[in-house]
Amino acid sequence: MTSILKHRRLLKAINWLLLFSFAITALAVGLALKDDWVKPKSDYTKSLNVGWTRINPDGTEEPVSGQFSIGTTDPVTFYRRLPYDISEENILRIKCPYTNVTATIDGQQVYHAGPATLGHITTTIGNVFALIPLKSDDAGKLIYITVEPRHYRYEVLIKDAAITTMSTYALARIEECVPYFILCIVQLIISLVSFVLFAVFKLSGDHHRKNDANAFLHLAVFGICAIGWILSDYHIGGMLSGNMVFSGMINYVCFMLCPVLFSGILLYVFEKKLFFKGLFIISECNFLIQMTLFFAGIIDLSDGLPYSQFLTVFLVFAMVYFSLMNIRHFAKTNLLLLGLPTICFFIFAVAAAVSYLINGEWMLYVALALTFYAFTVIAYLLINLWHALMKNIKLEDIERIAYLDNLTQMENRRAYDEYVTFLNKRFRDGDGDDKLLAIIIDINGLKKTNDIYGHPAGDELITGSAASIKKAFSAYGRCFRIGGDEFAVIASMDNETYVQHVKMMEDDLAAFRGDYVEGISVSVGKAARAEYPTHLAHQLLNTADKHMYENKQHYYASLLTIEDDGAAETDSKSSRRIRYSDKFVLSKYTMPIIRQMAEVIPGGFFIYREDETRELLYHNRRVLDIYGCKDSGEFRELTGYTFEGMVYHEDFVTIQNSIDTQIDSEDGDGMDHVIYRITRKDGQIRWVDDYGHFSHSEDYGDIYYVFISDITDQMEAKHIHNAVDANHLN
Repeated sequence: MTSILKHRRLLKAINWLLLFSFAITALAVGLALKDDWVKPKSDYTKSLNVGWTRINPDGTEEPVSGQFSIGTTDPVTFYRRLPYDISEENILRIKCPYTNVTATIDGQQVYHAGPATLGHITTTIGNVFALIPLKSDDAGKLIYITVEPRHYRYEVLIKDAAITTMSTYALARIEECVPYFILCIVQLIISLVSFVLFAVFKLSGDHHRKNDANAFLHLAVFGICAIGWILSDYHIGGMLSGNMVFSGMINYVCFMLCPVLFSGILLYVFEKKLFFKGLFIISECNFLIQMTLFFAGIIDLSDGLPYSQFLTVFLVFAMVYFSLMNIRHFAKTNLLLLGLPTICFFIFAVAAAVSYLINGEWMLYVALALTFYAFTVIAYLLINLWHALMKNIKLEDIERIAYLDNLTQMENRRAYDEYVTFLNKRFRDGDGDDKLLAIIIDINGLKKTNDIYGHPAGDELITGSAASIKKAFSAYGRCFRIGGDEFAVIASMDNETYVQHVKMMEDDLAAFRGDYVEGISVSVGKAARAEYPTHLAHQLLNTADKHMYENKQHYYASLLTIEDDGAAETDSKSSRRIRYSDKFVLSKYTMPIIRQMAEVIPGGFFIYREDETRELLYHNRRVLDIYGCKDSGEFRELTGYTFEGMVYHEDFVTIQNSIDTQIDSEDGDGMDHVIYRITRKDGQIRWVDDYGHFSHSEDYGDIYYVFISDITDQMEAKHIHNAVDANHLN
């Protein structure tokens, strides 16, 4: 249960983190869709593809502007006159995938860029930008650019041919890439979250979560590859470092890995394992074959790009289809979490394809699609994980109920038997706790309470006892309810600690106040392993049970104990104790019996201390009726739970003097009789008849037993009779 709660807290933290990431993504979308961000404001765009003339293969010329096609294989030449204000800082930037680029001014070649070599490998994967340096001497001259396009299946576009400076262009590219940087931050957050979840499930050893762990691992690596692909596609690092080949390698490798990781995620997320396993194997083969042929010098990585693109598009549609099919299996509360990123993913994936066909600008939409794809997968996994955790919680609840007593919330007999069996095995293996203590506790008088007051009162005895037992011993061991009125505690404590906590429990039980019961008495037996080192656990418990029954017999015998008179005392209170010592002793053991008896007598009965406080120790239900109170709480509030508070304030001093005089009289018998007024809860003034008996108890000190009854009607009748007699006399 603890591990599940930890997982729930982890999920809650991750949900907040993803919500934050989703907000960042929304910001990136907003920035990306603004014209000021899609079309950078930098100076270099002022001359973007302006003033160029293309020389066609048949020798004819035509002016070109904006993006223009240069075909698929044949070299194309285009020229323009350079501005008169160029300087040494200016460069001419050509953007298109090429095999060779040559720049000529006044018939002299001033620049050439061709395939790069890596050992025996020739590659054009870094050939996407040509940065041609210019000189002030070139001002006003014609510059001819010849481009041999990379061998694509599609037409190659000259996306821009602009005169700018390196610093201006680099800043403009960084400005243009801000939305991508934001999306990469989101991807990084998702990757870190996925790595954390992978580690959690991997370290937990839960085989049921193996697929989830693998999916999170693939998603984490996928996010890293997506970041690498997005950032390297803009080649900012390559341009600044002058190593475009390395930048191109990262771009292609990351792109080829995406279908592998993409299909791996889908393999572990969805149940169509055979279908996605096939796609996973195909994607792996695509990556391995292309990399092998590339390092063998047989093909360039760009030659295999269409295969990776086709796999990615196919996986996109497969993912959207299975996501939408699985959405219907989720509760409505999960549809927004899962459906929104799925729909956004599909929209931006389609937008990327459409944008590519129209103007070749597709990277932004791809980056957004990848981000929403990551949200979709992690949302799907988190929903599955949440449902699994809820299912585990329900199973643990069922298991907990099976080992828990419903009334007391203590461990039940089944848990007790299994724990005793476990301890027996440890004892036999010589691995027992030398401080182990077996305690058996039994409630006194439960059957009588049930018979007289009903089972609600008996249940109150049981729950009150359980609460005190757990309060006293749960920090040292395990507490069980093993029968109707019987409890067991198996704890690790020394004898001194045991004595302290037994007293704590008994005091707590004696002070118990419930709706039906006030004060609880129990019998306790214990057996320590230190006393019985050869005993197994069940033998210790049997011994403790035997001691408990011995103490219970002593308890019932104490109900008839004659209290020792003690030495003679000289003060009036001591004289009372000697003269009026009872054969029936009020103690914490006999108090429950008195309560049981008092509830069935016809009048009011209460007990209070004869000291400065005159605190009430007990009252029966009839007292509540006399005072017009619904429960003990109202009665306590009305009277302050003292005898003085029960008596009408003008009568108390007179009444108390009368009681003391009667009790201290030489021919007194410990009894007193007084009549006084009381104030009910509703404010009525009533008369009561009070018969009291003084006694002394070792547990409670000097006390009074008092019987009262409402005699208001008799008193009013007497007043009327006296008034009539007075009239006759007059």
